[in-house]
Amino acid sequence: MVKHKRSSLSEEKRRLKEFLWLMIRKHQPHCPMCGELFVYADILPPRGIDNLTDHHEHGDHSNPDPRFRVLVHRECHKRHHVKDNILKPISSEYPDMQDLVEGDSYDHD
Repeated sequence: MVKHKRSSLSEEKRRLKEFLWLMIRKHQPHCPMCGELFVYADILPPRGIDNLTDHHEHGDHSNPDPRFRVLVHRECHKRHHVKDNILKPISSEYPDMQDLVEGDSYDHD
């Protein structure tokens, strides 16, 4: 019987980080919100919070299907949802204002 030496937690974390990086580079190398390539430091920085999060593409958080979830930069995700939270009340109360908020010109009759 061969005994395997147990790896330390930091070694296991390093291996998982390497595996995650390989999967990101192979399957989704860039942020779909900003188009920037992910960089290695985005995954798990030595200290602090990682710079990636997952986003539900269709806004349906009850659907656990991974095909509808994508990795995005944490800041891109925040900007996306802040924009959503600002636009929803405006577009529902003032439908004509939606064009102005999105940058379209408003035609004064």
